[in-house]
This record gives sequence, C-alpha cells and structure tokens, in this order.
Amino acid sequence: MNEKMKLKRCIDALAFSIHEIVLFLDTHPHNRQAMSMLSEFRARRADKIKEYESRYGTFVETVIDVKPTDRWTWLDCPWPWETED
Repeated sequence: MNEKMKLKRCIDALAFSIHEIVLFLDTHPHNRQAMSMLSEFRARRADKIKEYESRYGTFVETVIDVKPTDRWTWLDCPWPWETED
C-alpha cells in the first residue's frame, strides 16, 4: 500500500470513529468524555485532510469536505482515471 492510500485509510478510520461517537451521543447526549473525543477526532481528521491536500490535491469524500467558495472548484481536480494511482 502506498503512502497516499495509507493516508486515505487513516482519514477513513477517523471518519468512522466520528460517526460512531455521534451515534453514541444520540443516546448519551451529556457524556463529556464522548464530546471531548468527538472534538479531538474531528481536529485529527481535519489535520490529516490538510496533510493529504498538501501532498495530493483536493480531498473530497462528501459534500462536507467541499470548502465554500464562489464556485464548485472540486471539478478542477484530476478525475480518478486521470491519476496514476
């Protein structure tokens, strides 16, 4: 597995953890430890996405990952079949 895929897998693992914490918070809305973990994992995911983008270009997995601009810029990135990976 190359470095790009390892970084993508790390981002995916953090996203999964965030999703699981959110589900937990649905039934435990006052759990401070879970809220703290949610903030930590969101920050870690954001850091990994910044790292990914500095190395490989725009990271777009969901609409949430699209940064607000005056136009839909993710279309300017190479399509999956236009890269060597």
